[in-house]
Amino acid sequence: MVYRGMLLISMLLIPIASQAQIYKCINNGNTVFSDQPCGDSQKTVTLDEISIMEGMSEEKIQQAGKKTKEVLLQDQISRTQEKIKALRKKMKKEIAYLRHKKLYSRNNLAGATWEESISTEMEAVTSKYKIQIDLHQEEIKQFRDEIKELKSKDAD
Repeated sequence: MVYRGMLLISMLLIPIASQAQIYKCINNGNTVFSDQPCGDSQKTVTLDEISIMEGMSEEKIQQAGKKTKEVLLQDQISRTQEKIKALRKKMKKEIAYLRHKKLYSRNNLAGATWEESISTEMEAVTSKYKIQIDLHQEEIKQFRDEIKELKSKDAD
């Protein structure tokens, strides 16, 4: 029942064009909404004709909405963590390239100057990625705070 409620609430979150046709189908006693015609038992309805709250109490609707939001926030956390992994991988790749470049510096003044400029470039690369990673980690913290807030409201 909670899954059904989450699905219905999720449908509300998806933007639907005002001209879109929605088909209400009854198969083996189950009501299904689709964007495709489903056969003999179909009825074309508009979005405002769909009674999402039919058979659900206000409390269950709110719980389903909170659960849906929590699932969406968890998904955002996972995606942001993947972005952080990708950034770290890019940073390691750039640093490895610069370290390799350093191997070709000569043991003279020009080589020392070149090596120093590569070291400065490595620091800039590290700083650039650290800033981006820190921003993503802050986003994750905010998402977790929102989840905590949702759960604390559930406990009330």
